[in-house]
Amino acid sequence: MQVRVITVTGATDIDAGVDLIRDQVLPIVVTQQGYRGTTVSADRANDLLGIITMWDTVEDRDASNDALTQSRIDVADTVGGSFTVANFEQVVLEAVGMPAVGSALSVARLSMSPENVEGNIAYFQSTPLPDMLATPGVQAVRMMVNRETGDAIVGMVFADHDSLSTAAGAAASRREAATAKGIQFGDVSIREILLIDVP
Repeated sequence: MQVRVITVTGATDIDAGVDLIRDQVLPIVVTQQGYRGTTVSADRANDLLGIITMWDTVEDRDASNDALTQSRIDVADTVGGSFTVANFEQVVLEAVGMPAVGSALSVARLSMSPENVEGNIAYFQSTPLPDMLATPGVQAVRMMVNRETGDAIVGMVFADHDSLSTAAGAAASRREAATAKGIQFGDVSIREILLIDVP
């Protein structure tokens, strides 16, 4: 599964952006070949809006660019701030519950040497992932990587923010173990899911 990640920083009107995505952008997205879903989330405390769209193949994802270029401009104009677009491969998606609008989301950005990507994916699946899925309140875990750059994103969806807060200590311990394997951690964004579309 391939993923396009759009991150809007300095957002000034998150709710208007979500309305635009739901009412005007999704009707275009769902007609694109290979489309497999959209999730929109926000870190309101830091004026950040995140949009991910999922696609069957790289070719499907890339082919949708022309149809969605104006939509991205419209979203940026409505939300305010500035946006970046990045492409990833979804290598892990495990669900133990049903994420929904209102679920809490922790998004951690990672980086590693490209030559270590395969080994680190295997490590993630064998060691941190089972522990993450067993965490009370967890609904889903996703890992996305860019094999060329070594950039990665790990998202954990929780039923609510209380469950997410309670799990913070265990998350810190997992990060320490991963750092020993050469994985570098960037910012962690705490968000709320505002829109989910699954065809």
